[in-house]
Amino acid sequence: MPRTAAQNAAQADRPGVEERYINRLQLREIIPASDMTLWRWERNPNIAFPAPVKLGADGRNYWWLPSIRAWMRRREQRTLSKSTTKPPRKATATISSK
Repeated sequence: MPRTAAQNAAQADRPGVEERYINRLQLREIIPASDMTLWRWERNPNIAFPAPVKLGADGRNYWWLPSIRAWMRRREQRTLSKSTTKPPRKATATISSK
């Protein structure tokens, strides 16, 4: 019987199952982005999304889950550091001439 998306997500979040490869569907449950977005992230050095490896005879893509988790932590830290270092925006008033 095939597993549901919730079961796959729960499996990916279990601490004892961290060191494993995940397939595209499991990756997209963790990171809700399109295949094209993931492809672009992999090729953008500023984003540095982990590249997949091809496993098995069929050559399908799999991602190393610890690398994905590390990338997510780095991205969150960058987001937090940017939000704390940004100076507050000045309010600009628009004046209409009527």
